[in-house]
Amino acid sequence: MLAYYIISFILVMINLCIFVSTKKKNISSLYSVLYMIIPIATLGYLLEALSQDKYAAIMALKIVYIGGAFIPFITLLILGRLIDYKYQHIIGMIGFILAVAFYSLILTIGYNDLYYKSFDVVQRNGITYLVKEYGPLHSLYTIYIMGYVVVDIIFLVYAFLKQKSVSYKNLLYFVIITCITLTVSVVSKAVRDNVDLMPISYFISGLVLLLLLKRLNIYNLRSAATNNLENKTYYGCIVLDNNLNYLGSNDKALNTFTEIGELKIDRVLPEGDLFDKIRHAIDKSNNNNEESYFHLERNEKNYRFTITKNIHRNKKYGYYIEILDDTKQEQYIKLLNNYSHDLSKTVKEQTAHIKEIQDKIILGMANMVETRDESTGGHVKRTSEVVEIIVESLKKLKTYDVDDDFYEYVRRAAPMHDLGKITISDDILNKPGKFTKEEFEIMKSHASMGEKMVGVILDGIENERFVSITKNVARYHHEKVNGCGYPDRLKGDEIPIEARIMALADVYDALVSKRCYKEKMTFEEAYNIIISSMGTHFDKNLQEAFIDCHKKLEKYYTINQ
Repeated sequence: MLAYYIISFILVMINLCIFVSTKKKNISSLYSVLYMIIPIATLGYLLEALSQDKYAAIMALKIVYIGGAFIPFITLLILGRLIDYKYQHIIGMIGFILAVAFYSLILTIGYNDLYYKSFDVVQRNGITYLVKEYGPLHSLYTIYIMGYVVVDIIFLVYAFLKQKSVSYKNLLYFVIITCITLTVSVVSKAVRDNVDLMPISYFISGLVLLLLLKRLNIYNLRSAATNNLENKTYYGCIVLDNNLNYLGSNDKALNTFTEIGELKIDRVLPEGDLFDKIRHAIDKSNNNNEESYFHLERNEKNYRFTITKNIHRNKKYGYYIEILDDTKQEQYIKLLNNYSHDLSKTVKEQTAHIKEIQDKIILGMANMVETRDESTGGHVKRTSEVVEIIVESLKKLKTYDVDDDFYEYVRRAAPMHDLGKITISDDILNKPGKFTKEEFEIMKSHASMGEKMVGVILDGIENERFVSITKNVARYHHEKVNGCGYPDRLKGDEIPIEARIMALADVYDALVSKRCYKEKMTFEEAYNIIISSMGTHFDKNLQEAFIDCHKKLEKYYTINQ
């Protein structure tokens, strides 16, 4: 029978190793404490079996009771947090006091006869057993354990009947653990003179908790948002599994769409306008193997629902439905649709007023493009600042033979360098993976389309020099001095100066900024890449200015990221 205790200890240690290797940041520290106590208590059973005298057996027994005193208490706390019971802190405090008091009583074994009147060791088949005569306080242990079982059952019944936001499947795991505890308590009474079943009970209960933790990693909405919606300012979020069973949502989604509040965890989406649209969008996403979305108006606002697959380690666990307040973008679109008519009328009445509107729309369009491109948050603002910092060094070093007006026009043109992206579809613009050859050709067209849009908007309103510089920035900021850029594969001085400056700012921001598809580089890594690319990607004349201002760039990104 010694092998039984050895195997039981090995099994609970395997559980601990699995827990440590798969533990997530969002998992409560209670699980860590529990998975540390279980091996300690199981080791106590093994030490008792190996002990050679009653004093060693008593010390082993005190180690065993660490589990008996604290595991029921910690398990109840985990259940309370799982069902979000509002009085769990009070119950936790009372439970902790009882656990400490009970274990303090255990520590008196060997010094008085309150818990055990007498005890002696018996060895059978090479295993040591403590033969005990129970004292007047031993019955407290049975009351202590059964009390926790009763409270666990009360919590479970409460959650099943009252809580919509708790997964009934998760609760079933605790039903299993409670049944194991009851069964072991009953069976151990019958076979206590032969073998103690608690070590194998600890292993089975720990295994069940590991399965529960795996589910909790999928259900935890905060973790879902962190891992899958990073760098997005989302309004609300709904989480579904592969079978379209509802797993949860955040408060904004619940408060805005009352029908979501009626959903029950682990139940399939019911019929209804919103849920029918979600199902249709998910079907579209699965058929096309790409992200899909739809719009819904509610309370005079326009919301965009975007379907994102929940993929972890190349396995799909379900879907996230991201909800964005798209009202302002819809207003921009309506404004653009009426822009031509309004502009013609306003020009005749007040040229200065037209210019003000035109400036706002250009900036609005630039921001709208960035809002659509979910991978570049803040790019327009940052690159404008980077251009200004680089321009200051260029002016100080007199790198180019140009006047101050030229640099001012370059600074003003910077926000419009990616304006052509408004013509690129969402499917391509927000594709998370690598573009196909055809998709990349479409993506590259934003440069030439940006030039055309700038011409349509600015020609006849701004002075010709500013229009020309802005067109060049939009069209040529992806050209490389070695001729390997696009759209026209220009080389060296064929590329306008303003586009060379914009290219440096654009790439630097891309390197040191975090995107949905990559982590940001360190400033040192970005610096080395830029310097090594001088003369191939970037104009060699820019190297001295970049070296002069790179500390200012680092300071700006340190403050603003």
